[in-house]
Amino acid sequence: MAQSEKFEITVNPEYEEIMPLLSDEQYNKLKEDIEQHGQEEPITVNPQGVILDGHNRYHILHALKIEPKYKIRYSTDKLDEKLFVVRANLIRRQLTDAQKIRLGKCMEPIYREKAERNMKAGTTLSSNEERVHVDREVARDVGLSTTNYYRGRTVLEEDPELFKQKLDTGKETVSGTFDEYSK
Repeated sequence: MAQSEKFEITVNPEYEEIMPLLSDEQYNKLKEDIEQHGQEEPITVNPQGVILDGHNRYHILHALKIEPKYKIRYSTDKLDEKLFVVRANLIRRQLTDAQKIRLGKCMEPIYREKAERNMKAGTTLSSNEERVHVDREVARDVGLSTTNYYRGRTVLEEDPELFKQKLDTGKETVSGTFDEYSK
């Protein structure tokens, strides 16, 4: 679809909620940059016009009454589309380990579903092998070691308050928080 054609861009709340919000400072910097230089990076949408990457740019452009530039990304299926939503932002955004672990939690069901598809296609793995594979893939995607991802996820699932107090605030490392949880 050519950019000149009328194309309605929409927000899928599930996709928008996957990524952590920009801080007020980051949002204002992006807004100032767009005001000064225009939209330099197009918003990525699927063929139905749903935003895959560029939610913050879209909201800023809408507030500034600027028509957004976009590019269309074709995915093989919804699982690949969801993974793109996460990966596109992981590459560009400066995320804390806590944010990476939370994103990884969002990615796990996608990888599990892909693993189930593979098993149905004839590749047989035990549930333990599947779990290790999912952890490894997610850790790689979010940029953490498998061990740190596992430790952080364990604390998030088992002691979310400790996760908030130590990792969300940046007061402690993943290993230090896990050590405290393990005591």
